[in-house]
Amino acid sequence: MALSVGNWRLRLAALAAGLVALHLGWEWSQGGIASHHFLADASMPSISNVWGLLWLPLLAFLYAPSIRRRAIGTGLRPRWRFGLLAGLLGGLAAGGAIAAFVVVRPDIEGTWILGSLLALSLAFPVWRGEIVLGFLAGAMVAIGTILPSIFAFAFATISVVVHRGLVPGLKHLWKRASGR
Repeated sequence: MALSVGNWRLRLAALAAGLVALHLGWEWSQGGIASHHFLADASMPSISNVWGLLWLPLLAFLYAPSIRRRAIGTGLRPRWRFGLLAGLLGGLAAGGAIAAFVVVRPDIEGTWILGSLLALSLAFPVWRGEIVLGFLAGAMVAIGTILPSIFAFAFATISVVVHRGLVPGLKHLWKRASGR
């Protein structure tokens, strides 16, 4: 039975809400739900991880049609394509790596981590929903979902500009210059 767009959206949003609820339950059982300051500066406002209960399901709901379209393709039944799974696992690994560095070495300088994410956004289409949702799910363990969203959307924007604007533009210029 093929999933309608509405069912797909609701199921993905429910899955995201369940993941965040599990994480918040774990945090609550460990002494309380954490809040994180912008730029890890105590003088800046803090964001509670509870906001992830609204934010991640909303993003899943909004990204669901594009994920469904790539999963189904021209057929009527979902089939998990390698690209979807690879994107989800890649995003999960990147978010998990950031979470690991925050937990293990919170005083580490993050410029090389951000540089690595920039390089990944230049090489891969990181604007896709499964990558963004995987990244946020991986980073949620240490720093919630709101603050990593800032970086996810910044790198997604860079990736769109490069992959949809710069690369095709340079290819077009190359073809015109070479006379093809």
